[in-house]
Amino acid sequence: MRNLVLAATLSLIALPAAAQTVFPSMELDFTQAKATIGVGGQQGSFKLIAGAMQFDAAKPENSTIAISLDVGSLDNQELQTALDLEHYPELRIQSTAPAKGNAGGETLPTILTIHEIDRPAMLKVSFTNVSAQGVTVHAEANVKSGDYKLAGKSGPISIVVDAPFKRVASRGG
Repeated sequence: MRNLVLAATLSLIALPAAAQTVFPSMELDFTQAKATIGVGGQQGSFKLIAGAMQFDAAKPENSTIAISLDVGSLDNQELQTALDLEHYPELRIQSTAPAKGNAGGETLPTILTIHEIDRPAMLKVSFTNVSAQGVTVHAEANVKSGDYKLAGKSGPISIVVDAPFKRVASRGG
């Protein structure tokens, strides 16, 4: 399952060749990443998270991010049922434009996919531990559960991701 989730995530982040030379490729360090979801009074943590990003160290807000959360790795059975694990095994977050700064920090326009329903979502993001070797992304989103047709759940869906990304070694060429 991890290979399928990672392959799907990496395919989401394909950029034109010119952009790839500007942004070094980074992979999510799934051994250190944390992601939680809350909905309808229930909270759960994902144990399997995959992701990739094209990172611009000079302007982190221009980075593109794709993250996949494996519903089967969620530690809350009730949320697995609400998210319909059997039919929809993953949630996806894909950035769609550069982040925008404001007094409250950075906001990143994304598409959030739950139940194969794509909806725009603004993530509050911060970039820390920035170095030539990697960066840590903290992202938070709150969306309406009704937009995603969750079984027996109402109210906001909150998603929080703490994702360390590490630079991928160059492949010849």
